[in-house]
Amino acid sequence: MNRHDLARPFRLICGYLPAVMVFGMAVSLPTASSAQTLPSIGETLGVPSAAGFGFSVRPTSDSGYILAGSSVNTSGVETPAVFKLSSTGQVTWQNSYSFPGTTHISVIQQTVDSGYIMAGLTTSNLITSAVVVKLDSSGNVSWQRAYGSGLVSNYAAWIQQTLDGGYIFAGSNLGAWAVKLDSGGNIVWQKSYGPSTPGTSAFGAIQQTSDNGYVATGFLGIGTGNTSPWVVKMDSSGAVTWQQIYSDSYSGSASSIEQTTDGGYVVGGSETVRQANTLKFRAVAMKIDSAGNVTWRNYYSQAGSVTLPPGLTGMIRQSTSGNYGLLIPRSLALGAIHAIVAQVDQNGGITNQAEFGLAPGADASWIEPTSDGGFAVAGTSFLVAAPYSQGLVLKLDGSLHSGACGRYKGPSSISAAAEPAQLSSPTLLVSNTSATASQPSVTATASSFTATNVCN
Repeated sequence: MNRHDLARPFRLICGYLPAVMVFGMAVSLPTASSAQTLPSIGETLGVPSAAGFGFSVRPTSDSGYILAGSSVNTSGVETPAVFKLSSTGQVTWQNSYSFPGTTHISVIQQTVDSGYIMAGLTTSNLITSAVVVKLDSSGNVSWQRAYGSGLVSNYAAWIQQTLDGGYIFAGSNLGAWAVKLDSGGNIVWQKSYGPSTPGTSAFGAIQQTSDNGYVATGFLGIGTGNTSPWVVKMDSSGAVTWQQIYSDSYSGSASSIEQTTDGGYVVGGSETVRQANTLKFRAVAMKIDSAGNVTWRNYYSQAGSVTLPPGLTGMIRQSTSGNYGLLIPRSLALGAIHAIVAQVDQNGGITNQAEFGLAPGADASWIEPTSDGGFAVAGTSFLVAAPYSQGLVLKLDGSLHSGACGRYKGPSSISAAAEPAQLSSPTLLVSNTSATASQPSVTATASSFTATNVCN
Protein backbone atom coordinates (compact mmCIF):
# COMPACT_ATOMS: atom_id res chain seq x y z
CA MET A 1 0.00 0.00 0.00
CA ASN A 2 1.26 3.45 -0.97
CA ARG A 3 2.15 5.86 1.84
CA HIS A 4 -0.12 8.50 0.31
CA ASP A 5 -3.13 6.19 0.45
CA LEU A 6 -2.86 6.43 4.22
CA ALA A 7 -2.75 10.20 4.49
CA ARG A 8 -5.79 11.86 6.00
CA PRO A 9 -8.74 10.94 3.76
CA PHE A 10 -9.08 14.62 2.82
CA ARG A 11 -5.44 14.81 1.87
CA LEU A 12 -5.84 11.99 -0.49
CA ILE A 13 -8.82 13.32 -1.84
CA CYS A 14 -0.29 21.94 21.67
CA GLY A 15 2.76 20.65 22.91
CA TYR A 16 5.93 18.60 23.38
CA LEU A 17 7.58 15.41 22.32
CA PRO A 18 10.92 13.73 22.94
CA ALA A 19 13.55 14.76 20.44
CA VAL A 20 13.27 12.06 17.80
CA MET A 21 11.17 8.97 17.69
CA VAL A 22 10.45 6.45 14.96
CA PHE A 23 7.61 4.01 15.42
CA GLY A 24 5.71 1.54 13.30
CA MET A 25 2.39 3.36 13.15
CA ALA A 26 0.62 6.71 12.68
CA VAL A 27 -0.06 9.41 15.26
CA SER A 28 -1.89 12.54 16.75
CA LEU A 29 -2.31 14.85 20.10
CA PRO A 30 -3.89 17.93 22.25
CA THR A 31 -2.27 20.88 24.04
CA ALA A 32 -0.36 20.99 27.28
CA SER A 33 -0.91 23.97 29.50
CA SER A 34 2.49 24.38 31.12
CA ALA A 35 6.07 24.52 29.88
CA GLN A 36 8.52 21.72 30.54
CA THR A 37 12.16 20.89 29.87
CA LEU A 38 12.37 18.20 27.24
CA PRO A 39 15.05 15.53 27.16
CA SER A 40 16.82 14.66 23.92
CA ILE A 41 15.17 11.38 22.98
CA GLY A 42 14.88 9.47 19.74
CA GLU A 43 13.14 6.11 19.39
CA THR A 44 11.73 3.70 16.88
CA LEU A 45 8.51 1.86 17.58
CA GLY A 46 7.96 -0.94 15.13
CA VAL A 47 6.94 -4.50 14.41
CA PRO A 48 8.33 -6.57 11.52
CA SER A 49 4.91 -7.70 10.29
CA ALA A 50 3.28 -4.32 9.56
CA ALA A 51 4.15 -1.04 7.90
CA GLY A 52 3.81 2.05 10.06
CA PHE A 53 2.98 5.66 9.26
CA GLY A 54 3.05 8.93 11.22
CA PHE A 55 0.31 11.52 10.87
CA SER A 56 0.05 13.87 13.87
CA VAL A 57 1.38 14.57 17.35
CA ARG A 58 -0.04 16.42 20.36
CA PRO A 59 0.69 16.73 24.09
CA THR A 60 -1.45 15.61 27.00
CA SER A 61 -2.27 17.35 30.27
CA ASP A 62 0.19 15.17 32.24
CA SER A 63 3.09 16.53 30.14
CA GLY A 64 3.13 13.33 28.09
CA TYR A 65 1.83 12.62 24.62
CA ILE A 66 -0.83 10.68 22.80
CA LEU A 67 -0.12 9.20 19.36
CA ALA A 68 -2.77 7.68 17.16
CA GLY A 69 -2.70 6.25 13.69
CA SER A 70 -2.39 2.93 11.92
CA SER A 71 -0.35 -0.07 11.04
CA VAL A 72 -0.91 -1.93 7.77
CA ASN A 73 -0.34 -5.66 7.36
CA THR A 74 0.85 -7.45 4.24
CA SER A 75 -2.76 -7.94 3.10
CA GLY A 76 -3.32 -4.18 3.09
CA VAL A 77 -5.63 -4.15 6.11
CA GLU A 78 -5.23 -0.99 8.16
CA THR A 79 -5.65 -1.22 11.93
CA PRO A 80 -5.69 1.88 14.16
CA ALA A 81 -3.27 1.97 17.08
CA VAL A 82 -2.80 4.44 19.92
CA PHE A 83 0.28 5.03 22.10
CA LYS A 84 0.39 6.91 25.39
CA LEU A 85 3.89 8.27 26.06
CA SER A 86 5.37 9.75 29.20
CA SER A 87 7.15 13.11 29.25
CA THR A 88 10.41 11.28 28.48
CA GLY A 89 8.94 9.28 25.60
CA GLN A 90 8.48 5.99 27.43
CA VAL A 91 5.46 3.97 26.30
CA THR A 92 2.92 3.95 29.13
CA TRP A 93 0.39 1.91 27.19
CA GLN A 94 -0.29 0.99 23.58
CA ASN A 95 -3.43 -0.47 22.04
CA SER A 96 -4.59 -1.64 18.63
CA TYR A 97 -8.26 -1.33 17.67
CA SER A 98 -9.71 -3.99 15.38
CA PHE A 99 -12.84 -3.20 13.37
CA PRO A 100 -14.75 -5.49 10.96
CA GLY A 101 -13.04 -3.80 7.99
CA THR A 102 -10.01 -1.68 7.24
CA THR A 103 -10.08 1.47 9.37
CA HIS A 104 -8.09 4.69 9.27
CA ILE A 105 -7.82 7.20 12.12
CA SER A 106 -7.15 10.77 10.95
CA VAL A 107 -6.87 12.65 14.23
CA ILE A 108 -7.01 12.27 18.00
CA GLN A 109 -7.46 14.79 20.81
CA GLN A 110 -7.36 14.54 24.60
CA THR A 111 -10.72 15.35 26.16
CA VAL A 112 -11.51 17.26 29.35
CA ASP A 113 -12.08 14.01 31.27
CA SER A 114 -8.46 12.96 30.48
CA GLY A 115 -9.70 10.48 27.90
CA TYR A 116 -9.40 10.81 24.13
CA ILE A 117 -11.56 11.25 21.06
CA MET A 118 -10.43 10.04 17.64
CA ALA A 119 -12.02 10.06 14.20
CA GLY A 120 -11.49 8.79 10.68
CA LEU A 121 -13.17 6.25 8.42
CA THR A 122 -14.00 2.57 8.35
CA THR A 123 -14.79 0.45 5.28
CA SER A 124 -16.70 -2.81 5.45
CA ASN A 125 -18.59 -4.62 2.66
CA LEU A 126 -17.57 -1.82 0.27
CA ILE A 127 -19.36 0.79 2.40
CA THR A 128 -17.26 3.59 3.89
CA SER A 129 -18.49 5.45 6.96
CA ALA A 130 -17.06 8.15 9.19
CA VAL A 131 -15.99 6.66 12.51
CA VAL A 132 -15.60 8.30 15.93
CA VAL A 133 -14.24 6.49 18.99
CA LYS A 134 -14.16 7.74 22.58
CA LEU A 135 -11.43 6.27 24.78
CA ASP A 136 -10.88 6.51 28.52
CA SER A 137 -7.56 7.59 30.00
CA SER A 138 -6.18 4.04 29.66
CA GLY A 139 -7.18 3.59 26.05
CA ASN A 140 -10.26 1.45 26.69
CA VAL A 141 -13.23 2.07 24.39
CA SER A 142 -15.98 4.10 26.10
CA TRP A 143 -18.18 4.30 23.00
CA GLN A 144 -17.85 4.11 19.24
CA ARG A 145 -20.03 5.28 16.36
CA ALA A 146 -20.02 4.94 12.60
CA TYR A 147 -21.87 7.65 10.67
CA GLY A 148 -23.06 6.59 7.24
CA SER A 149 -25.60 7.13 4.48
CA GLY A 150 -25.89 3.77 2.74
CA LEU A 151 -23.75 3.59 -0.38
CA VAL A 152 -22.53 7.18 -0.03
CA SER A 153 -18.89 7.32 1.04
CA ASN A 154 -18.46 9.26 4.29
CA TYR A 155 -15.34 10.16 6.25
CA ALA A 156 -14.16 12.38 9.09
CA ALA A 157 -10.94 14.29 8.42
CA TRP A 158 -10.86 16.30 11.67
CA ILE A 159 -12.52 16.28 15.09
CA GLN A 160 -12.42 18.67 18.05
CA GLN A 161 -14.08 18.64 21.44
CA THR A 162 -16.33 21.68 21.80
CA LEU A 163 -16.85 23.93 24.80
CA ASP A 164 -20.18 22.27 25.65
CA GLY A 165 -18.47 18.89 26.09
CA GLY A 166 -19.64 17.58 22.72
CA TYR A 167 -17.70 17.33 19.47
CA ILE A 168 -17.56 18.77 15.96
CA PHE A 169 -16.16 16.79 13.05
CA ALA A 170 -15.71 17.63 9.38
CA GLY A 171 -15.08 15.63 6.24
CA SER A 172 -17.18 14.58 3.28
CA ASN A 173 -20.64 13.17 2.51
CA LEU A 174 -21.32 13.84 -1.19
CA GLY A 175 -19.85 17.25 -0.42
CA ALA A 176 -18.21 19.11 2.43
CA TRP A 177 -19.74 17.82 5.65
CA ALA A 178 -19.89 19.12 9.22
CA VAL A 179 -21.47 17.15 12.06
CA LYS A 180 -22.11 18.33 15.63
CA LEU A 181 -22.25 15.58 18.27
CA ASP A 182 -23.21 15.59 21.92
CA SER A 183 -20.91 14.12 24.56
CA GLY A 184 -22.20 10.60 23.86
CA GLY A 185 -21.70 10.70 20.09
CA ASN A 186 -25.35 11.37 19.22
CA ILE A 187 -25.94 13.69 16.25
CA VAL A 188 -27.09 17.19 17.22
CA TRP A 189 -27.00 18.55 13.67
CA GLN A 190 -25.37 17.65 10.37
CA LYS A 191 -25.03 19.70 7.20
CA SER A 192 -23.57 19.39 3.73
CA TYR A 193 -22.02 22.41 2.00
CA GLY A 194 -21.43 22.53 -1.73
CA PRO A 195 -21.82 24.53 -4.93
CA SER A 196 -25.37 25.16 -6.13
CA THR A 197 -24.26 24.06 -9.61
CA PRO A 198 -22.57 20.70 -10.32
CA GLY A 199 -19.16 20.53 -8.72
CA THR A 200 -17.24 19.07 -5.83
CA SER A 201 -16.37 20.05 -2.26
CA ALA A 202 -14.87 18.59 0.93
CA PHE A 203 -13.66 19.80 4.30
CA GLY A 204 -10.23 18.91 5.62
CA ALA A 205 -10.27 20.74 8.96
CA ILE A 206 -12.64 22.48 11.34
CA GLN A 207 -12.18 24.50 14.53
CA GLN A 208 -14.53 26.03 17.06
CA THR A 209 -14.01 29.80 17.11
CA SER A 210 -13.99 32.31 19.95
CA ASP A 211 -17.61 33.33 19.19
CA ASN A 212 -18.76 29.69 19.69
CA GLY A 213 -19.19 29.24 15.97
CA TYR A 214 -16.94 27.24 13.67
CA VAL A 215 -14.53 27.78 10.80
CA ALA A 216 -13.81 25.05 8.27
CA THR A 217 -11.49 24.79 5.31
CA GLY A 218 -11.14 22.46 2.36
CA PHE A 219 -11.70 22.75 -1.38
CA LEU A 220 -14.49 23.68 -3.72
CA GLY A 221 -14.69 23.16 -7.46
CA ILE A 222 -17.41 24.15 -9.86
CA GLY A 223 -18.06 22.08 -12.95
CA THR A 224 -14.99 20.25 -14.24
CA GLY A 225 -12.58 23.10 -13.58
CA ASN A 226 -9.90 23.48 -10.95
CA THR A 227 -10.58 23.13 -7.26
CA SER A 228 -9.68 26.06 -5.03
CA PRO A 229 -8.91 26.51 -1.33
CA TRP A 230 -12.12 27.37 0.49
CA VAL A 231 -12.97 28.74 3.94
CA VAL A 232 -16.44 28.68 5.49
CA LYS A 233 -17.37 30.54 8.68
CA MET A 234 -20.42 29.12 10.47
CA ASP A 235 -22.49 30.06 13.48
CA SER A 236 -23.06 27.66 16.38
CA SER A 237 -25.76 25.75 14.48
CA GLY A 238 -23.83 25.38 11.24
CA ALA A 239 -25.45 28.22 9.28
CA VAL A 240 -23.01 30.02 6.97
CA THR A 241 -21.87 33.44 8.22
CA TRP A 242 -19.47 33.99 5.33
CA GLN A 243 -17.49 31.92 2.86
CA GLN A 244 -14.72 32.59 0.38
CA ILE A 245 -12.89 30.65 -2.28
CA TYR A 246 -9.33 31.69 -3.08
CA SER A 247 -8.64 30.90 -6.72
CA ASP A 248 -5.73 31.38 -9.07
CA SER A 249 -4.62 29.65 -12.26
CA TYR A 250 -3.77 26.40 -10.43
CA SER A 251 -5.79 23.66 -8.79
CA GLY A 252 -5.48 23.67 -5.01
CA SER A 253 -6.94 22.71 -1.65
CA ALA A 254 -6.55 23.54 2.04
CA SER A 255 -6.28 21.06 4.90
CA SER A 256 -5.41 23.05 8.03
CA ILE A 257 -6.95 26.13 9.62
CA GLU A 258 -6.38 27.81 12.96
CA GLN A 259 -7.83 30.93 14.53
CA THR A 260 -4.94 33.28 15.31
CA THR A 261 -4.44 35.56 18.28
CA ASP A 262 -5.64 38.61 16.30
CA GLY A 263 -9.00 36.96 15.56
CA GLY A 264 -8.12 36.08 12.00
CA TYR A 265 -7.08 32.71 10.59
CA VAL A 266 -4.05 31.00 9.12
CA VAL A 267 -4.65 28.38 6.42
CA GLY A 268 -2.33 25.73 4.98
CA GLY A 269 -2.66 23.61 1.87
CA SER A 270 -1.18 22.85 -1.53
CA GLU A 271 -1.58 23.45 -5.23
CA THR A 272 -0.72 21.62 -8.43
CA VAL A 273 1.53 23.35 -10.97
CA ARG A 274 2.39 22.15 -14.47
CA GLN A 275 6.00 22.90 -15.40
CA ALA A 276 7.52 21.57 -18.64
CA ASN A 277 4.67 19.07 -19.00
CA THR A 278 5.32 17.77 -15.47
CA LEU A 279 2.90 18.15 -12.58
CA LYS A 280 4.50 19.48 -9.42
CA PHE A 281 2.97 20.11 -6.05
CA ARG A 282 3.88 22.94 -3.72
CA ALA A 283 2.80 24.15 -0.30
CA VAL A 284 0.59 27.22 0.02
CA ALA A 285 -0.20 29.22 3.15
CA MET A 286 -2.25 32.34 3.72
CA LYS A 287 -3.24 34.67 6.51
CA ILE A 288 -6.78 36.03 6.39
CA ASP A 289 -8.61 38.45 8.65
CA SER A 290 -11.77 37.70 10.62
CA ALA A 291 -13.92 38.34 7.54
CA GLY A 292 -11.86 36.16 5.22
CA ASN A 293 -9.93 38.92 3.45
CA VAL A 294 -6.33 38.05 2.52
CA THR A 295 -3.55 39.63 4.56
CA TRP A 296 -0.87 37.62 2.76
CA ARG A 297 -0.78 34.50 0.61
CA ASN A 298 2.44 32.71 -0.39
CA TYR A 299 3.54 29.56 -2.10
CA TYR A 300 6.68 27.77 -0.89
CA SER A 301 8.84 25.79 -3.29
CA GLN A 302 12.33 24.44 -3.81
CA ALA A 303 14.12 24.83 -7.15
CA GLY A 304 14.56 21.54 -8.98
CA SER A 305 12.41 19.57 -6.57
CA VAL A 306 8.97 18.13 -6.21
CA THR A 307 8.01 19.46 -2.81
CA LEU A 308 4.66 17.72 -2.42
CA PRO A 309 3.43 14.47 -3.95
CA PRO A 310 -0.29 13.84 -4.46
CA GLY A 311 -2.02 13.21 -1.16
CA LEU A 312 0.23 15.33 1.09
CA THR A 313 -0.48 18.99 1.75
CA GLY A 314 1.27 21.76 3.63
CA MET A 315 0.29 22.57 7.21
CA ILE A 316 0.84 25.80 9.13
CA ARG A 317 0.34 26.55 12.84
CA GLN A 318 0.85 29.66 14.94
CA SER A 319 3.65 29.37 17.49
CA THR A 320 3.90 30.88 20.96
CA SER A 321 5.86 33.82 19.50
CA GLY A 322 2.98 34.80 17.25
CA ASN A 323 4.89 33.68 14.17
CA TYR A 324 4.23 30.38 12.38
CA GLY A 325 5.61 26.94 11.82
CA LEU A 326 5.19 25.65 8.26
CA LEU A 327 5.46 21.96 7.42
CA ILE A 328 6.32 20.92 3.87
CA PRO A 329 5.67 17.19 4.05
CA ARG A 330 8.07 16.01 1.37
CA SER A 331 10.92 17.47 -0.65
CA LEU A 332 12.49 15.38 -3.39
CA ALA A 333 15.83 16.81 -4.43
CA LEU A 334 18.99 15.08 -5.66
CA GLY A 335 17.31 11.72 -5.16
CA ALA A 336 16.71 12.20 -1.42
CA ILE A 337 13.31 12.43 0.25
CA HIS A 338 13.13 14.74 3.27
CA ALA A 339 10.54 16.64 5.28
CA ILE A 340 11.03 20.39 5.66
CA VAL A 341 10.08 22.65 8.56
CA ALA A 342 10.20 26.42 8.15
CA GLN A 343 9.67 29.24 10.59
CA VAL A 344 7.54 31.94 9.00
CA ASP A 345 7.13 35.53 10.20
CA GLN A 346 3.87 37.45 10.44
CA ASN A 347 4.20 38.54 6.81
CA GLY A 348 4.68 35.01 5.51
CA GLY A 349 8.44 35.30 4.99
CA ILE A 350 10.82 32.47 5.92
CA THR A 351 13.18 33.22 8.81
CA ASN A 352 14.62 29.72 9.32
CA GLN A 353 14.26 26.28 7.74
CA ALA A 354 15.69 22.79 7.95
CA GLU A 355 15.33 19.36 6.35
CA PHE A 356 14.81 16.18 8.34
CA GLY A 357 14.89 12.50 7.58
CA LEU A 358 16.58 9.19 8.23
CA ALA A 359 18.04 7.23 5.30
CA PRO A 360 16.69 6.31 2.82
CA GLY A 361 14.11 9.07 3.30
CA ALA A 362 11.19 10.48 5.22
CA ASP A 363 8.11 12.63 4.90
CA ALA A 364 5.88 14.29 7.46
CA SER A 365 2.24 15.28 7.80
CA TRP A 366 1.76 17.13 11.10
CA ILE A 367 3.37 20.07 12.89
CA GLU A 368 2.42 21.20 16.38
CA PRO A 369 3.87 24.27 18.14
CA THR A 370 5.24 23.67 21.64
CA SER A 371 5.21 26.17 24.49
CA ASP A 372 9.03 26.28 24.60
CA GLY A 373 8.99 27.98 21.19
CA GLY A 374 9.76 24.80 19.27
CA PHE A 375 7.68 22.30 17.32
CA ALA A 376 6.70 18.67 17.31
CA VAL A 377 6.55 16.96 13.92
CA ALA A 378 5.14 13.57 12.98
CA GLY A 379 5.70 11.62 9.80
CA THR A 380 7.10 8.46 8.27
CA SER A 381 10.61 7.09 7.88
CA PHE A 382 11.09 4.77 4.93
CA LEU A 383 12.89 1.42 5.04
CA VAL A 384 14.58 -0.46 2.19
CA ALA A 385 13.08 -3.80 3.25
CA ALA A 386 9.83 -5.06 4.81
CA PRO A 387 7.87 -3.59 6.48
CA TYR A 388 9.19 -0.63 4.40
CA SER A 389 8.16 2.18 6.76
CA GLN A 390 8.02 3.27 10.38
CA GLY A 391 6.54 6.32 12.03
CA LEU A 392 8.81 9.29 12.72
CA VAL A 393 8.41 11.95 15.42
CA LEU A 394 10.70 14.94 15.96
CA LYS A 395 10.84 17.42 18.82
CA LEU A 396 12.48 20.59 17.51
CA ASP A 397 13.70 23.52 19.57
CA GLY A 398 13.23 27.15 18.59
CA SER A 399 16.22 26.92 16.25
CA LEU A 400 14.79 23.85 14.50
CA HIS A 401 17.34 21.51 16.06
CA SER A 402 16.29 18.13 17.39
CA GLY A 403 18.44 17.70 20.47
CA ALA A 404 20.99 14.88 20.36
CA CYS A 405 20.02 14.10 16.78
CA GLY A 406 21.12 17.51 15.57
CA ARG A 407 19.48 19.03 12.53
CA TYR A 408 19.42 15.75 10.65
CA LYS A 409 19.94 16.93 7.07
CA GLY A 410 20.80 20.58 7.65
CA PRO A 411 19.45 23.77 6.09
CA SER A 412 17.01 23.55 3.20
CA SER A 413 16.45 25.92 0.30
CA ILE A 414 12.72 26.57 0.25
CA SER A 415 11.77 30.04 -0.96
CA ALA A 416 8.55 32.01 -0.46
CA ALA A 417 6.80 33.96 -3.20
CA ALA A 418 3.64 36.03 -3.01
CA GLU A 419 0.70 34.59 -4.91
CA PRO A 420 -2.38 36.79 -5.32
CA ALA A 421 -5.76 35.11 -5.27
CA GLN A 422 -9.14 36.07 -6.63
CA LEU A 423 -11.76 36.01 -3.88
CA SER A 424 -15.32 35.02 -4.62
CA SER A 425 -18.35 33.83 -2.72
CA PRO A 426 -20.29 31.45 -4.95
CA THR A 427 -23.84 30.55 -4.10
CA LEU A 428 -23.82 27.54 -1.81
CA LEU A 429 -26.31 24.77 -1.38
CA VAL A 430 -26.44 24.04 2.35
CA SER A 431 -28.62 21.11 3.29
CA ASN A 432 -29.32 18.88 6.25
CA THR A 433 -27.86 15.43 5.65
CA SER A 434 -29.37 12.17 6.83
CA ALA A 435 -26.44 10.09 8.01
CA THR A 436 -27.34 7.70 10.80
CA ALA A 437 -25.21 6.56 13.71
CA SER A 438 -24.49 2.88 14.32
CA GLN A 439 -22.20 1.02 16.71
CA PRO A 440 -19.61 -1.04 14.83
CA SER A 441 -17.84 -3.73 16.78
CA VAL A 442 -14.35 -2.78 17.89
CA THR A 443 -11.88 -4.77 19.98
CA ALA A 444 -9.06 -3.08 21.86
CA THR A 445 -5.99 -5.23 22.49
CA ALA A 446 -2.57 -4.41 23.88
CA SER A 447 -0.11 -4.09 21.01
CA SER A 448 3.60 -4.92 21.09
CA PHE A 449 5.55 -2.30 19.19
CA THR A 450 9.19 -2.19 20.23
CA ALA A 451 10.86 1.13 21.03
CA THR A 452 14.45 1.63 19.86
CA ASN A 453 16.60 4.74 20.32
CA VAL A 454 17.78 6.20 17.00
CA CYS A 455 19.72 9.21 18.28
CA ASN A 456 22.68 7.40 19.81
